[in-house]
Amino acid sequence: GEGGRERFTTNTSFAAAKVNKKGRDWQDRFISEGMKLEGSAGGYDYSATVNVNYYNKDSVREDTRLRNATWWMKNEKLQLMLGDTSSYLSRYVLNGVNYRGLNLKMGHYTDSFSGLKDEITILYGKVPYFWLTGDEYIYPREIAAIRNEIDIREWWEMNTTLAYIWDSYPRIIDLDANNKAKENALLEMDQVFRLIPGIWTFSNETALSYADDDREGPGKLLRGWATYFASDMKINKLKIYNSYERIDPEFRSFVGLSGYTANKQVTIDREHILNFIDYAPYDEVDFGAQYSKTRTNLHKSYDTQTIEENNYKAHLKIMPVNGLPRFSLRGSVWTSSSGPGT
Repeated sequence: GEGGRERFTTNTSFAAAKVNKKGRDWQDRFISEGMKLEGSAGGYDYSATVNVNYYNKDSVREDTRLRNATWWMKNEKLQLMLGDTSSYLSRYVLNGVNYRGLNLKMGHYTDSFSGLKDEITILYGKVPYFWLTGDEYIYPREIAAIRNEIDIREWWEMNTTLAYIWDSYPRIIDLDANNKAKENALLEMDQVFRLIPGIWTFSNETALSYADDDREGPGKLLRGWATYFASDMKINKLKIYNSYERIDPEFRSFVGLSGYTANKQVTIDREHILNFIDYAPYDEVDFGAQYSKTRTNLHKSYDTQTIEENNYKAHLKIMPVNGLPRFSLRGSVWTSSSGPGT
């Protein structure tokens, strides 16, 4: 917030390789230059980041272009990012998507004594893509979202998100002839309950999605729900974690250009239960046990394979501090059953 403070940093990476192919020497060179300017003025902190790459492959094709550029500024009540950035809104909505556009966060404190927050995030952008280093960028997907984060009480946080994702036709086909132009709308709410601050936290998220897998073809409107609950308790040297998740077969959250789900942890048509306990009564002893269960084909379709898996794990560690050898024992049992239809 103080004026007149500025700092400029630069970082250079260089790589070269020489390969002999069919009696001819080929040489690849790569140079990456990253520059960052940071400062403050007019009550705002700001930074500008630029990344430029020089690429020469097989001593033939050259490419010098601006790859990433981001402008960021903030104060106590506003934060603005322009350019290349990524966002994490929630477990099911735009989880880590990279895009080129804007991200605006505005907020204020509803109670200066308790510090309760009320923030709104607005973002819009396009997902950049290129095949080869010499290709121009194309933007096959656009995203827009708005999210509100509010502390109802010191122990209760409630957030809501509305997002819309749509593909540009035929750019999405240019990437892969098998791709389909998709459209996706999501509404979600997630909450955090600090039931015993510092000891026990309960969280949940519920999302509703409407999607069209093939907007330009004979697609059909898909509607699905996703639900997640988690309880995390830590009492001295005892840790207990429990979670439950159910994602309908028709739930969609398009982020990856060829994928269905928000991230690798989120898989459609799955019910997952996880229970974990870890206890370390002494610094030298640690015991833990875990049970998880996964089930698919939630709608019990006759033309879909049903899989049910159970996983049991346990461990015991003895770690003497007097120089004696450490001892560790682990065990696991995994069962799986599958069958056609129900």
